[in-house]
Amino acid sequence: MNEGMVAADVATMAPSPAEPLERLMVKPLREILPITNSMATAIHEAGHAVGCRALGVRVKDINLFRTKGRQGMIRWARADADWEAEFQLTLAGPLAEAMFQLEGSLGDASRLHRLLREADEDFEEWSPRIVGLAEETADLILRHRIAIEDLAHLLLARGRLSQDQVDRAMSAP
Repeated sequence: MNEGMVAADVATMAPSPAEPLERLMVKPLREILPITNSMATAIHEAGHAVGCRALGVRVKDINLFRTKGRQGMIRWARADADWEAEFQLTLAGPLAEAMFQLEGSLGDASRLHRLLREADEDFEEWSPRIVGLAEETADLILRHRIAIEDLAHLLLARGRLSQDQVDRAMSAP
C-alpha cells in the first residue's frame, strides 16, 4: 500500500461486477500518486509487458526514453504471438492507462488499425470476436493491476528494463 493510502482508499479500488471494460475505471491513479507523463508512459508500457507475460510472449526490453519519435517502447518476441495475442498485447497498454484513468495516447491506434485490417475487421465497428478479445484483455489487465503498478515503478526508477530484469520483477512474490 502506498504511503498516505488508507484502507478505505484500497476498498474503493475493488472492481465492481460491471462489464470488463467498465470495471477498468477504478480509483484514478492521480488521486493516489502524483502523475507525470513518464508515469503514464510507464503504466502503458507495463500494461503491454504484463500482457506479454500472461499470454506467454517474451519481453525483450522496455524503456521510457524517446525512441523513433515515441515516448516509451516495449519490444516483445513477435514470433511468440499469433494474431490474437498481438491484438491483445497492442490493446493492453491503452487499457492499462484507462484502468488508472490516465489520459491515454493514440500511439497504438495505427497498430490496432493495421491488425484489424489484416483480419478483415472494421476499425469503427468491432465484431463479436474482437469485442471478446478486448474484454479478455480488459480482464487480464484488471487481474494484474498490482503487477502493472509494480513494474511501472521499477521502470520509472531505472528508465530501461532488460528481458532478465522484467522476468525477475514479474517472478518476485
